[in-house]
Amino acid sequence: MPIHSWINFLPGDMPEYARLLRLDRPIGIGLLLCPCLWSLTLASQGVPAVKWMIIFTFGAFFTRSAGCVFNDIVDHKIDQRVLRTQKRPLAAGTRSLAQAKGCFIVCISLACGLLLFLPMKARLVAPVALVMMTIYPFVKRVSYYPQFFLGMVFNLGVFMAWMSVHDGLSSGPFWIYGASIVWTVIYDTVYAHQDREDDQKIGMKSTALKWKDHTKSVLYVLHGLMVMLLMGATQHFSGLSYGIFIGISLLMGAVLYKTNLNISQSCLKYFKLNFLYGLGVWGVKIWEFEILS
Repeated sequence: MPIHSWINFLPGDMPEYARLLRLDRPIGIGLLLCPCLWSLTLASQGVPAVKWMIIFTFGAFFTRSAGCVFNDIVDHKIDQRVLRTQKRPLAAGTRSLAQAKGCFIVCISLACGLLLFLPMKARLVAPVALVMMTIYPFVKRVSYYPQFFLGMVFNLGVFMAWMSVHDGLSSGPFWIYGASIVWTVIYDTVYAHQDREDDQKIGMKSTALKWKDHTKSVLYVLHGLMVMLLMGATQHFSGLSYGIFIGISLLMGAVLYKTNLNISQSCLKYFKLNFLYGLGVWGVKIWEFEILS
């Protein structure tokens, strides 16, 4: 555990539980939340109601925590053989399976409790998301494309967010969902490059191993596709808003170009910067609806 991590100041065994929930690595919460904010803003034609932002922020927190714990339960023996994950609480033996299962039940129960504040139609997405979440850790055992499956389950909140504001669906959330899937594939493929050698040794699969030396070329194409899909979700935006959006997207593409996929810290830096990109895209949406309207 990094000596500078805030979780070191927690009392007793709390630091190990915090690490189990990945509270020392909160970027994943932001990456889960951003597409929900995009969807809420587009559905609301402006700044979403505070109650929706609060509900989906806590939802992202509890859902991501539950997903991380479940993933560790399934993968704890594999994590022992991967350098980056060897010190995770279950892999290192500092927390037991029973304790992890208890954490999962608490987190998923709190996430389900938030559903009570959503309209019934939005709640219907939750069972699908839960089933897909339980399947996800096994995908990398049989397919080289777990990043695509992750994108599909990770971004279902887009529809929940939209249907919290609207009675039905339109093309908007589908554009955002597609863009979010592609976005997830991009940043998670870069993230997966940290584990390429270990994954290859133990027989795990990923897009990083599938695309190998062609990864950058594929990711450039996917980056362009993501930008086009996001533009499709905002067809009524002004030229100025599109200009700002294209600008931050080109900047993120330049960061991808500078990222060295053979250096773990470079991959991790790119992964973290995606949260700022997500906030930037949200900011453009807010700018358009609230300032230029």
